[in-house]
Parts: sequence; C-alpha cells; structure tokens
Amino acid sequence: MRIDIKLIWLIILTISLISCDINEETKNNSKILDQLIVFGDSNSDPGNIYNKTNHLIPVTPPYFQGRFCNGPTWAELVASKFNLVGDANMNFAYGGACSDSLNAIALKIPPQAPEPYSTIRNAIMFTGLLEQVEELRASAIRPKLNHLVVIFIGGNDYSLENEVNDSKVDHVISSIEKAISRIKEMGWKRIVIFTLNDHAATIELDSSAVEADKVYFELAKRNNARLKEAVVQWSNKLGIDIKIWDFAAFLKDVTDHAVSYGFTDLLNPIYEGSFFAFDGKLNDAKGKLFWDFTPHYSAAIHNVISDEFIKFLQNFN
Repeated sequence: MRIDIKLIWLIILTISLISCDINEETKNNSKILDQLIVFGDSNSDPGNIYNKTNHLIPVTPPYFQGRFCNGPTWAELVASKFNLVGDANMNFAYGGACSDSLNAIALKIPPQAPEPYSTIRNAIMFTGLLEQVEELRASAIRPKLNHLVVIFIGGNDYSLENEVNDSKVDHVISSIEKAISRIKEMGWKRIVIFTLNDHAATIELDSSAVEADKVYFELAKRNNARLKEAVVQWSNKLGIDIKIWDFAAFLKDVTDHAVSYGFTDLLNPIYEGSFFAFDGKLNDAKGKLFWDFTPHYSAAIHNVISDEFIKFLQNFN
C-alpha cells in the first residue's frame, strides 16, 4: 500500500492548528475568568443542601442529583464552560439560604417536628450567606488573578414576609455588606451581585400565593433599587470592583420575548410536587421556564442564564 506523505503532513498540520486554537481559547478564557466563587441559595446550589441532609432534600429523583432543578445550575455551567476545577470552582450556595446566617427551609420547620424534618432542620439551620463566607475563610483558598465572587441571595428572606417591610430590605442589604467586607478582608476584589426577580409571577398559583407574591415582588423591587445604590458606595469605600448583574431585567426580557429564548410555556411547571417527597406528576419539560411550583427554574433557563452571564463577564473589566 502506497503511503501518501503529503496527506499525512496535512493531517498533522490540521491537528496542530486545532490544538493551537483550543490553547488560545483556553488562554483567552482564563483572562476573563480563572476562578469562580459562588454564594447563594437554591438558584445556585450544586447539591450542598442535599449532602448536608444526607440526601433527604431535595428528593432525588425527580430533582437532578440534589439540585433544585432538572439539571445543572447556571453556576455549574459557567464553571464547565471555563474549565474551572478544584479550588478554581468553589460553590458554597445552599438551598433555602437567607442573607444572614439562617436558612428559610429550616425556619419553616417547627422545632419539635417529627423525623426526618427535625434532622433536616438541625442540619441546615446555619447555612445562610454569612455562614457560607465563613466556609470560604475556613477553606484557606486564595484568589487567583482573574477570580470572581458571585452573590445571588435575598429571595428567601423576602419569601418569609407577610407584608411589605422596609426593615427587612435594610436587613438584607446590611447582611450583604457584611459579607462583602469579610470577603474583601480575605483578599477577594472582584464581586458580582445578582438582582432578584421583581416582576409578577408567570406560573399558575392559587389566590393566596398570588397575594404573597405581591409582597415578595414589591420587596424585591426595593431590594434591587437599594442594591444598585449601595454597590457604588461599597466599591468606593472598600476599594474593590463590585458590579451588579441585573438578573431581574434579564428575566423580564425572557418572559417578554419567551419564544425567541425557546420557551413556550410560562404557566406550568415540569414537576407538580414538593422537594420533600416525590408526590406530584412530571410533565414534558420542553419549552417550560419553571421546574416546580416554588418556583425554581428549569434546566433550560439555567443554560440561558449561564450564556448571558458569560456575555456580561466578557465586558466585566
């Protein structure tokens, strides 16, 4: 058999060029982001609360491997797309986390609740933002050159309220400020804070839930306004780079132009049950924005969030 030397050299050259392109892309990505630290709640939890409760919640299946979703979270997808592993990808988020040290899921469980609820309550009570920051401190992880700390918190604080109360907004903003001050003490200087969904729910809810949502969304609006003002002050005061990613504006654009984002059903969740037990039916996931009634977001929207957040990162500096 005659060996075509030219063909072999062409194949080698092609492989070399592809390898160079991959290496160049990796270098460019590392200039944007080489370390991701995440603090938050169920919107970002990669299975921490699942492990903390010895795999009791969220019930898996139907929840995906301990996520409050039917797939990986936006944070995991971002880390994957930047090839971040080990101490370059640290996620301290817990489902139910509040902006202080506490957990809303635990607070809703009575102290004398029967098993397994009492075990869950005791395991997760102190998993809020400030406790997450202390977990980072205990890890002794040091910031890399193009690190980024993300804080996506506050929704659970407001979900506990029955009326619009500015003192609750004061509490959330103050807790986030404390967290940022502690993060800065540890040498972290690049921080992004997400705003909260602050417009009317699109999922079908009963009348009592709709009334509760009115309170939540009003508090979220006030939270976002305060946060945007506070970030400027904190940046100047602490001398670090703090930015807002307007998740609320992003989500409104998604719901206003749902079809263009690939969503055709904004009213019904994929899973109609609780995260304590597999007690509801599963619907077709295609085109759905929400995973459950809480409401937690579907894997499809988590993927869109990750893509849009990466676009934001490209202009971070």
